Amino acid sequence: MSEPDEPVPADGVEMIDPTWWVAAYEAAGAGSEFEEPEQVSLHFFAAANQASETFGPDALQARVLAVLARATSSMLEPDDWSDPYRPMWEMIDGGRSVLPRDLRPEELALLALIAPMLTPAPLRSRVADIAWAYGGRSDPGLLTVALDAYLDVPMSSDTWRRSGEAGYRRALQIARRWRAADVVTRLVDALRTFVLSSRQADEWAVVGAAELLRAAAGRPSAEEAADVVAHLWALTETAAPDLGRALLREVVEWQRRHDADSANEALETIAELYSVEAESRLLHDGSAMVASLSVEKAIATLRRLPRKYRAARGIEPWLRELRRELVDLREETLEEMSMISSEGPDVSSFVAAAQRSVSGTDRLEALVRLATVAPLIDLPSELDDERDRAGRLFSRILGSTIFAGDGRKVGRQDGISGSGVTDEEALRGVARNFNQRVGLTVQVLIHPAWQVVASEQRYDMAFLLQLCRESPLVPAGHEGLWARGLLHGLSGDFPSAVSVLVPQVEQLVRRHLKLAGVHTLYVAEDGTEQEKALGSLLEAPETEATFGRNWTFELRTLLSEQLGVNLRNDLAHGLLADDGSWSAAAVYATWHCLKLVVLPYHAVRSDGVAAAAGDGPDGEPLGPGA
Repeated sequence: MSEPDEPVPADGVEMIDPTWWVAAYEAAGAGSEFEEPEQVSLHFFAAANQASETFGPDALQARVLAVLARATSSMLEPDDWSDPYRPMWEMIDGGRSVLPRDLRPEELALLALIAPMLTPAPLRSRVADIAWAYGGRSDPGLLTVALDAYLDVPMSSDTWRRSGEAGYRRALQIARRWRAADVVTRLVDALRTFVLSSRQADEWAVVGAAELLRAAAGRPSAEEAADVVAHLWALTETAAPDLGRALLREVVEWQRRHDADSANEALETIAELYSVEAESRLLHDGSAMVASLSVEKAIATLRRLPRKYRAARGIEPWLRELRRELVDLREETLEEMSMISSEGPDVSSFVAAAQRSVSGTDRLEALVRLATVAPLIDLPSELDDERDRAGRLFSRILGSTIFAGDGRKVGRQDGISGSGVTDEEALRGVARNFNQRVGLTVQVLIHPAWQVVASEQRYDMAFLLQLCRESPLVPAGHEGLWARGLLHGLSGDFPSAVSVLVPQVEQLVRRHLKLAGVHTLYVAEDGTEQEKALGSLLEAPETEATFGRNWTFELRTLLSEQLGVNLRNDLAHGLLADDGSWSAAAVYATWHCLKLVVLPYHAVRSDGVAAAAGDGPDGEPLGPGA
């Protein structure tokens, strides 16, 4: 089928029949009018092919349907102003669906012509937005059509989950940048009405709407905040624990400027919900691992409360009891660990198995499977292999020098003769070979699976932010950065992902070492106290006890070991070049961060220990909580 070449004159709009696109929605099924346009794209392609076969590829009907099919074959990413659309699908060989930037000027002109005629509202907003944004942004009429259409989608929990949320966020972003105050006012009124009239059945849509209302309203008054907060508190009475915590987090944000006591009370209640959940887990299946994750979150939440408030409410004894409970649960967790091992097939089988393992499931399960698609290193086994290998190498007699990718000398080993391989030499050898392991693991397992997940699933900031808020390992106050970094990674932007996530790993390590009683400060020569760098933290003897030997080795070699990948130091000192930011190491580091967020979260939800272990054949736990 040929693409439209000749522009349609303005008076040709009378020849366009709205039943052309209405038929595509009818083919998509009842209730499709509020679906995201990409859900109807295949029906547009089918209708365009049929029209081309019947009337010819240059017929107006075929051209209109073809350009609608192309315009709807991408997904809206409202949080990305510079590039708000991503492919609906991507192939491993680099092929992808059509993006708005692929549309030619005559196609954009045709979209601009038909945009005001289109129904339903999600289709009209998509077409008008693309025609305006990629057609020069010079037509205020198109902008008005797009904004009105975004707000024409009625606000309900059903439409919110479909096309509503992304459209409302996009409308707010455009309206603010183009100073469309009337659009912001309409959106604020609609959001406030929905939030204040919401019921328990609306569930997570209320959380998203309350968050967007805060963003749209700017600085709501104390009275406006009190109305919203009262309704959110009422919804928590019958909400499930995870939904209740999400509602209470919104209470905290709404009251932060107006009523500190109310915000602190909400935080205290969040901690209570975590504590009750931990007790419930122990009674339900006796899993110390899962219970410890909830206790950690309870402790972290209580530590956010001001000392004066904790003292007035008598929280300090409770906090001390939770810390003692956490120590006991960690000891029990070690006893629960079991060894999991399997024989590996050849490389081609690994690639196919990795792709199959993440395909055809929902977006949370896809992340869980992606996070467990490869094991971490089995350090004792690798050390034994290195001793055997190094003992036979002629290069060991001659000695060796190690250079970084940019030519820097980062290591040296003198030649030796007549002695066995020491533990330190074996460890250095495993660290030197770690880059090869990372490259092979990414090429064979992680990247093939990552591409399948990216092509089949859609992840937005709201979903990842909620995931990070509920993940036991993510430090409080850093959830947004973790979510932003994961969003970059899941969108294939690994340079941005590692730039955001790698510094956050350092804070995560520091936080959990402090929880374990490790002093993470040092006194400088001038008497000031400063935080130790990541390399020093990972060298502390308590780190292996807290995080596990395998995980500590991987993190140290990946981020701060000169003989290894050294990603954190290269990033911090500006030595990470373009090719390094797109390297297997960048993908591996992003995958590591995904494991840290997803697996503990999944363990809490699934009542399972095995899902959170995922470390390797020696059964070490993944990260803190061991």
